[in-house]
Amino acid sequence: MNMVQRALLALLGPLAPHLALGNGLKPAWISRDAAPARAPAHTCYPQMAHEIFNEPERELPLTELTRWLAALPLRRATAMPAETLE
Repeated sequence: MNMVQRALLALLGPLAPHLALGNGLKPAWISRDAAPARAPAHTCYPQMAHEIFNEPERELPLTELTRWLAALPLRRATAMPAETLE
């Protein structure tokens, strides 16, 4: 990052905190799935405090997780190229 970019970053951050600038990445480069992801669901368990899968009442979130995993489409795993594993 050059000095001009650093100065702009320092100046624009406080002035326009919600300004979104492109980073040059194309979505096709960062996603392996061509289909758009569905919006994630949010579930709150108010009776649970911290680690919901380790709580005494863990049956409900485990059941919901199992149901969600069972609904996912099965896809054949593809091997990663050896150079990416290093």
